[in-house]
Amino acid sequence: MSKKKNHLSENNALTPSDIAINDLYIDFNGKVIYNGASFVFPAGTLSALTGPSGSGKTTLLRAIAGLLPYKGTIETGRRPVSFAFQTPRLLPWLTVRDNVTAPLIDKSSADAVKIADEWLTRLGLSDSLDKYPDELSGGMALRVSLARAFAAATPGCILLLDEPTKEIDKKARQAVTEIILGFRGKCTIIAATYDDELIANADQTVDTVLNLNSAVKT
Repeated sequence: MSKKKNHLSENNALTPSDIAINDLYIDFNGKVIYNGASFVFPAGTLSALTGPSGSGKTTLLRAIAGLLPYKGTIETGRRPVSFAFQTPRLLPWLTVRDNVTAPLIDKSSADAVKIADEWLTRLGLSDSLDKYPDELSGGMALRVSLARAFAAATPGCILLLDEPTKEIDKKARQAVTEIILGFRGKCTIIAATYDDELIANADQTVDTVLNLNSAVKT
């Protein structure tokens, strides 16, 4: 299902803060993932990327973040990007708190700790601030990764979330969903997801649902 078409056309009225992707071409080892695709993600909105494994959700997020080569154009306005990967990618030599403060290089030490503790508390990790990644369950590690991305998400940024509710329990999933919705209007959010709760009532929760299995990618 695609809630609304999200392909570029001559009639699209873009703003400088929209993410505009035009004529995107990406291939891996000879397999073409995108072949001339075009999308627009309006500034300040929440877009959900759906589709089966291998449909290009993660690939699109990584391309927007500039983490893989592609042909075509991706216009982001050079805005900062905060990315929560599908796997936590925590630094094993740092504590939970220090993993979250790591990207907050523009903050004082005291402010960075305050911000980190606030996000970790919201995600139910206030008892794990001084633990190391190898002491965490998979779901806890994912929540630390999300806390890091949320902490680094400054107003006007691009917030990329790859399966943000994967491997976490229902209570934590609800908290994460509420946090994501709270960024609408402040950041441009693109989330790759299988989460039925996030997209079930799309008219209330998501501005655009783009099914990459059915989207025109050529």
